[in-house]
Order: sequence, then C-alpha cells, then structure tokens
Amino acid sequence: MRLWDLPLLVILLGLTALAMLAPAVHGYAVGNAAAGRPFFYAACGLGMLTVMIGLATVDRAARDARHSHLAAMIGAYLILPPIMAVPFAEAVADTSFVNAWFEMLSCFTTTGATLYEGAERIPETLHLWRVLVGWLGGFFILLMAVAVLMPMNLGGMEVLTGRSGRARGPQDMRIADATERIQRFAVLLFPPYAGFTLLLWFALVLMGEPGFRAFAVALSTLSTSGILPGGGTAVGGFGVELIIAAFLLLGITRRAYPGALFDDPDLPPWRDPEVQMAGAIILSVTLVLALRHWVGAIENSEGGDLPAFVSVLWGGGLYHAVLSDHDGLHVGTLGIGPDLVGA
Repeated sequence: MRLWDLPLLVILLGLTALAMLAPAVHGYAVGNAAAGRPFFYAACGLGMLTVMIGLATVDRAARDARHSHLAAMIGAYLILPPIMAVPFAEAVADTSFVNAWFEMLSCFTTTGATLYEGAERIPETLHLWRVLVGWLGGFFILLMAVAVLMPMNLGGMEVLTGRSGRARGPQDMRIADATERIQRFAVLLFPPYAGFTLLLWFALVLMGEPGFRAFAVALSTLSTSGILPGGGTAVGGFGVELIIAAFLLLGITRRAYPGALFDDPDLPPWRDPEVQMAGAIILSVTLVLALRHWVGAIENSEGGDLPAFVSVLWGGGLYHAVLSDHDGLHVGTLGIGPDLVGA
C-alpha cells in the first residue's frame, strides 16, 4: 500500500497527527509538560484513528474522481480545525472549545484573527502550534490552488485566464489524475516553501531577533497569516522590516516557485495579473488611510476650514501614520500635536 493510494482527507489527518508532535516535543523540551502533554496524547489518538480509517478506505474508489479532491479540500476546512482545537483547548485552562476552534480555523485559513493576544496567557508551546497550523494551512492552499483549483479554473484562477470555464496548464497536467497532480506539486513546491522559511528565519536571527520569535515570524510571513507570539508589533528595526517585506512578495505572486504554470513565462512581473491586483489593493488601502487622516485633521483643526488645514500641513508636514494602541489611527507629524487629529 502506498501513501498516495489513501484518500486525501486521510492523508491530511495523518499529517496533522505528525504536526502535533512538534508542540509536544517543544513543551517537554522547555519544561512545560502541561502544555505539551495534550498534543502528545492527541497525536497518538489521531494517529491510531488515521490508521484505522486508512485501512478501511485504501481500496475504495471515488465515485467522481474529478471532484473528489475538491470535496476533500472543503472537508479539510470543516474537519481539521476542530481536531486541531482539541489539544489547544485542553492546554488552555480558561478557554472554551468554541474559542479554540475559532483560533484553529483562523490559523488554518491564514486569516490571522485571534482571541489570544496576551503573551502571558498563552505559553510558547501554544504559540508554536498557532504559527505551525498557519504555515501548514498556507502550503495547503498553495498546493490546492495549483493542483486542484487551477486545472478546474476555480477559486479565483479566472483572474489569470481572463475568462471562466477554461482550464490552465499544460495538456498533460489537465488530463492527469488529481492525485498525481497533488503528488507532483507537493514534491515540487514544498522544498522552496520550507527553504524560504528557513532562509528568513536565519536572516531574522542574524538581525538580532530572538530565535523563537524569528521562527514564528518566518512561518507567519511565508504563509501570510500574520500570526505572532503574544500579538503586538512584529519586529523592530527598518532592516528587519525590509527583509520581511521582501519575503512577503512571495505571497503576491507564484513566480518565485517552480512549476507556476504560466501561459507566458516571459511575461514581465509588472504585467502579471497577481502583481497588478496586489498593487491596486495596496494603493487603495494607502489612499483610504491617508484620506482618513486628512479628514480627521480637517475636522479637528482650529476653525475647521480647509485653508487652515493646508497651512498647518505646509508648515509642519505629514510625517507618518501608524496604528495606536487603542485600535485608532494616530498621525505623527513634525510640529503637529496628536490633538490635531483626535488621537
């Protein structure tokens, strides 16, 4: 029996069980057995369950081979987060299973929303599980996008083709079995995905970031989840931020990965539809934030008239805009106090 003969969902269950060993080992290594023990027990239980399900389904052929992996992908987002939440909920004494499920769903889908911001409430072992789930979820959707969604022209792939109902990629890959495509692209994409992560981790450590935090930032950057241990600001220093920004470009376009299946490999990066869409989104968000500051400055300037506002800006100069600690927008200016914009 080969591993790839098993249904995709069974393989994902087995990989989840193996992933649970990472926080289990970490918990025992740092002397926090109470945090690592639930993951060890969950890994053992899930591993045995996976073996039994695998033996029962190994020779079962899918009724609709074309859409079976699409259904398995949807099932992964329904089944895996609750399973991932079981040891997490056990390790956090004052939480509910619903909160743990929401946390794991957010991590696996790489959305980054969290209910556990405080570093003092969640130990490093659980933060490791959060960023690891997000990292695995990032690779999962990348793999499904090129191996399942792209040949079927689903999930936003119409942006690349310019029309619906048109399959992408070479003819041999469009007619290949979905299992064969997943196997081929998993072997093709995982080495650079893991390699970029390790490279960013080493770069952050060399820039002075603590080892565990650098590792967490590297995982959350490559998966574009934004999950960080303890919340708050990610890192310090312009050089560190510049390195992270460079690796974030890997989340904008797939051109850095092999086997991206472009119709025109010689297409300049600035004409890539993914790059154009990302640029439009970044520009739009930047303009909205800038306009929001300007409107706030107009409303809070003395007299509330536009000439006075322009005069203040001309004399002081807008310097930068950052998020304040109270989830409001704060404008730092040269010569303009925070009271000008109501921060």
